[in-house]
Amino acid sequence: MDIRGIILQGMSNYSPQEKKLADYLLNNLSTISTSSLKAIANKLQIQKSVISSMLQKIGLGGFKNFRYVLDNQCYQGHIKTSNIIDTYEKQIIKDIKNTSSLLKTRDQLLKLINIIKTENYRQIILYSTGKTKKIVDFLYFNLLENNINCKVFSSLYDSELLDVESKIVIVFSISGNNNKISRFLKLVKQQNPLVIASITSTLSCNFKEFLDLHIYGSCSTYFSKDGKVFPIGEKTPIWMIIDLFLIYLKI
Repeated sequence: MDIRGIILQGMSNYSPQEKKLADYLLNNLSTISTSSLKAIANKLQIQKSVISSMLQKIGLGGFKNFRYVLDNQCYQGHIKTSNIIDTYEKQIIKDIKNTSSLLKTRDQLLKLINIIKTENYRQIILYSTGKTKKIVDFLYFNLLENNINCKVFSSLYDSELLDVESKIVIVFSISGNNNKISRFLKLVKQQNPLVIASITSTLSCNFKEFLDLHIYGSCSTYFSKDGKVFPIGEKTPIWMIIDLFLIYLKI
């Protein structure tokens, strides 16, 4: 697993200061090699010991070792390109198989479908941000084609966003680490929605406290070595879940 995957995997177990640090590291991996422990601590207004203890907690050693591992990973990522297609395909196949196994052993998706059907298809509110909305737009249009009342949002500043009382709210996130969704659900929870469900590509989720149902895949890596998001790879589990959602809904 690459460094981004390692940091994200432990997100649900971090303290508030560690989450702040994790967000910073994820957004600034390309500049860590030129940063010092003291500079990062001062920038985030945390103790240097917080940085060291978090890195040790997730198995990356101290700060110096973290920089060494990061530099070495980036170097290897540039020289080992001959098998990148095979590796990419194997990862997608692995994620699909693991997600399929998870969905067979969990009934969260069927619970959501049952709620939608038993409540006579009352209005569904879909919320997502960034590139994930492209996938959710596909779901939105399919729901409309099947005469299901729904709305889709991606901004925190929409005037109708909190009109969710007694409605079904579904949020979507690839990594499960989405502060906009967390802020959205914190307000939504106070408006008495019928149910709040989340569909993510991974078990990791920083807004679990607001959820009634969590439907997730088994994506273990989200980013390539140079920090760019794969166009399809890490989205495969969430796309698969949405497809199954539509299939179950029509049964």
